[in-house]
Amino acid sequence: MQTARHYHLRPNQVLAFQGVAGQRLTVQAGMLWVSEAGHDTVLKAGDSVRLQGGDKVVLEAVLHTTFSHVPAASWWGRLVSRLKTSLRKPLARLFLRAPWEVA
Repeated sequence: MQTARHYHLRPNQVLAFQGVAGQRLTVQAGMLWVSEAGHDTVLKAGDSVRLQGGDKVVLEAVLHTTFSHVPAASWWGRLVSRLKTSLRKPLARLFLRAPWEVA
């Protein structure tokens, strides 16, 4: 389980990160301008985005903002998560089928 880091920014306060590819950024309150690899996004309370990384990610608070980011899972964690997601429906169909139904 990855631990989230929480941040509080004042309006116009800027924060920059490097090496954040795959991390999930979630805004709890306020509004945050996210700039990465030439692409800008504005997130408001309740919005979430997975960071692509690039060389640098720059964040600027538009309002008083509280946000968190969770470090990217290891390759093993990502693989297990994808397997769970892709196998959930087929396994449910297999095990939840009525005994009189023919496969």
